[in-house]
Amino acid sequence: VQVLVAPHPRHKGVVETQICEQLGGRFAQLPIIGEFVEEPSRKVKTVEALSIADLVVTADATSTIVFQASTLGKKVLYVNPELTQVGAALCNQKLIERVSSTDELLSILDTVHFPSQENLLFNAFGIPNQGAKLLWEELISLP
Repeated sequence: VQVLVAPHPRHKGVVETQICEQLGGRFAQLPIIGEFVEEPSRKVKTVEALSIADLVVTADATSTIVFQASTLGKKVLYVNPELTQVGAALCNQKLIERVSSTDELLSILDTVHFPSQENLLFNAFGIPNQGAKLLWEELISLP
């Protein structure tokens, strides 16, 4: 599993960097990406990272990433010890899935089905994924 840490742009990774360093070991090496990062290979907008993500994990149920990910059909995991009213509502609507423990997170990662991105993008934008074929069939059916 490839993990990228994409902090909220306003906080510029301060919180995430401290957490990864406190966890130590392999967590200290998690790549933190964002528009605020100087290294070109890690200077990435959150929406760009989302386009290649198979899964999104957030602690903030009200984050725009939740709605962007849901629009693209991405699975969103909600990791927050305090369930907010918004978080509960989004969990009930199945827009996000609450994760309460490391074991639960690892279990979910083992069972996640990663759908075809091509079909999701076509569906998200309402574009037929067999557009050329459909157009051809329409043309040959004309009198």
